[in-house]
Amino acid sequence: MQKALRDVIGRCIYGVDINPMSVELCKVSLWMEAMEAGKPLSFLDHHVICANSLLGTTPKLIEAGLPDEAFAALDGDDKSAVTILKKRNKAERGVRRQGLLADEYARAVHAIHALAAPIDFDAMPSDTLAQIEAKEAAFLDYQASESFRKKKKVCDMWCAAFVTRKRDEGGNTLGITQNTIRDFCLGRPLPEELDRQIEDVASKYRFLHWNIAFPEVAAKGGFDVMAGNPPWERIKIQEKEWFAARVPAIANAPNAAERKRMILALKKEDPALYDAFLSDLRVSAGASHILRNSGRYPLCGCGDINMYAVFAENMRNAVNSRGRVGCIVPSGIATDDTTKLFFQDMVVTKSLVSLFDFENRMKIFPGIDSRIKFSLLTAGSGEKPIADKAEFVFFAHSAGDLDDQEKRFTLSPDDIAQMNPNTLTCPIFRSRKDAELTKAVYRRVPVLIREEKKNAVGNVVRDELNPWGIQFNRMFDMSNDSALFRTYDQLLQAGGELHGNRFAVERDFLLQTETGPLDVAAGEWLPLYEAKMVHHYNHRWATYDGLDVCDVSTEQLADPEFSVQPRYWVHQDHVQRQLDNMGWNHGWLMGWRDITNSTNERTVIANTIPATAVGDKFLLIFSQTMPEQLLALLNSFASDYFARQKFGGTSLKFYLFRQLTVLTPETFLQSISWLGTPTIADFVRPRVLELTYNAWDMKPFAEELGNDGDPYIWDEERRFALRCELDALFFHLYLPANADGSWKKAENETPQEFAALKDAFPTPRDAVDYIMDTFPIRKKKDIAEFGIYRTKDEILRVYDAMQVAMAAGSTFNTPLFS
Repeated sequence: MQKALRDVIGRCIYGVDINPMSVELCKVSLWMEAMEAGKPLSFLDHHVICANSLLGTTPKLIEAGLPDEAFAALDGDDKSAVTILKKRNKAERGVRRQGLLADEYARAVHAIHALAAPIDFDAMPSDTLAQIEAKEAAFLDYQASESFRKKKKVCDMWCAAFVTRKRDEGGNTLGITQNTIRDFCLGRPLPEELDRQIEDVASKYRFLHWNIAFPEVAAKGGFDVMAGNPPWERIKIQEKEWFAARVPAIANAPNAAERKRMILALKKEDPALYDAFLSDLRVSAGASHILRNSGRYPLCGCGDINMYAVFAENMRNAVNSRGRVGCIVPSGIATDDTTKLFFQDMVVTKSLVSLFDFENRMKIFPGIDSRIKFSLLTAGSGEKPIADKAEFVFFAHSAGDLDDQEKRFTLSPDDIAQMNPNTLTCPIFRSRKDAELTKAVYRRVPVLIREEKKNAVGNVVRDELNPWGIQFNRMFDMSNDSALFRTYDQLLQAGGELHGNRFAVERDFLLQTETGPLDVAAGEWLPLYEAKMVHHYNHRWATYDGLDVCDVSTEQLADPEFSVQPRYWVHQDHVQRQLDNMGWNHGWLMGWRDITNSTNERTVIANTIPATAVGDKFLLIFSQTMPEQLLALLNSFASDYFARQKFGGTSLKFYLFRQLTVLTPETFLQSISWLGTPTIADFVRPRVLELTYNAWDMKPFAEELGNDGDPYIWDEERRFALRCELDALFFHLYLPANADGSWKKAENETPQEFAALKDAFPTPRDAVDYIMDTFPIRKKKDIAEFGIYRTKDEILRVYDAMQVAMAAGSTFNTPLFS
């Protein structure tokens, strides 16, 4: 047994880490596991190495040529030199004919990589100390050999072209272009200074070229298994974290604008620290530049790169066609916009084997927040299909949950494409029943916006479908636009007068503050609405008292003159400029809270607000097609339930919102005999109007809905009844039933799919009952206040009354509009 273990560790185990101490500890750990009586410690230097496994290149990338994208100006570069080098490189890349690069460069590079391979070190005996020493000597000789040196230098040079300093010294532009690499491959020596720069950069970035580091593995097409728990952090340096221990005052600056000013001041106050910061910024930017533009990470090397994503792609690229990757990564690998191409590729190539998602509630990882979600991902390389359907578990808390057949389910590529047609990211289901119900609804109701799709050559193969004519936008970034914001005290000092929640300033004023002068322009200053101030059908949910947020009382809500106070105000000119850029000329806005969670009381929180300044966490949705109908739909329990199946993070971004399942406008123009109104829209409109128009500042919205009267009285019980009638209606629309209460089959539904739906939920009413129980916080609050789950009971009562009217061919009777 121990002999076999020693052989496996000495021949089959490989490891890479950027930390030298970690590498040494790994070797010690492996030696302790592999100890065999009478045998020396195994030689592991050729298998366990210190390097950055993300930064490197491949023979294929080098032979394709040095990309023009390598030439981007990093901090410290001469921009004119970068431009010259980019033009020079473009000219040197040669001409592509029939997809092949036909020049001596490719042949020269190929010749270098075809140089003699090392001996098979694993085949050398290692039973005695002398044999171990002989293996070590052979390995060192290989690393000192001309073939190894040339191969590594070419790879290092190609990577260094991205990050060496580009500068112009006396008309001599210094940098690496394609001909620099070609000349070296043809045997011409490098300039001494350039050679030194390449060595310095390779040492600083610790490039790892897998085909050179592990040639015996490359010769077999890659590893059989790659396993790991990669870092879960962004490549980009975060100013707060960098300065936290060095200059806490900078880390604790009140906003981004002030933090940048304090950092710039270090140039005079502490130039050494400032230079250290710039140096680390350049290394970080250089690493990000390589990841984005080298072509090695076409799926994850984009957006705000997180290391776990490029690690996952790197691992998948490193296995052979039969190999498997197993890694622990944040669950965003399957749901986030920045990783959608990676997940798409696994889905399309049928290489995703399983994804098991965990919440850290039981502190599997003690050092991270209990709300963090991570997954066990298993996949193949994508070279050939390995799984027609992938297995999933979501919201597991322990390994035992993986055996729960009610939690475990499968999804095919077609299932994923139907529910998330734009991104092919993964829906998130707590149970098999959730999966069956959600798949059934997406067979009946489309996504809000199905995006245009093009084939590999750029031809449109699928048109965009956007029946609501939706456009999205956001207004003011709370960090980057903070220079435009003014506080209550600042506007008062400038002589401003508050009218409701708008300030009027008569003349321009220059405030003297601790951080320098601050101008306050004459004119009207509009309140900056933040997401936390808004809730369902209530644009006066919370108000600021200084810097503190407090709930609005029922007495305040009953006053139509009352308006919430913001934390900041923005000059009307800046707001109008934003509205003009958005092409919006209405006196109201509609949007939703970006920050949310599928485990909150509610997930989608949308509403209308007066046309004013808006922070970046209240995302705006523009539609002039029956906006009140869309608002009612988005705020329904039915819509909310299916939205919860879309994501596992804390942010409901545009790309997720586009793929919510949303009834079309045509649905609302239909007539339902038992509803008692000409169309569905006529049933919805007066209810939405009464729920939203409770204050004078929402009069523009009311007028567009045909009401020019006074605001409605705030009545909690009546509002509750209005919302329950809307919720019951939307359950009927999302889960259509026959007159006898049975499921209405969808036209595109197979007999097997229909049977699976009925097996999970015998009737639509059973599904409504189940859905309402998936809102436990609402249930808990109701029971605490009323002793029963009042919301569910009332919605089911109205739902049943509507069903009875449908079966009897009569009209649903409501006491609210008699």
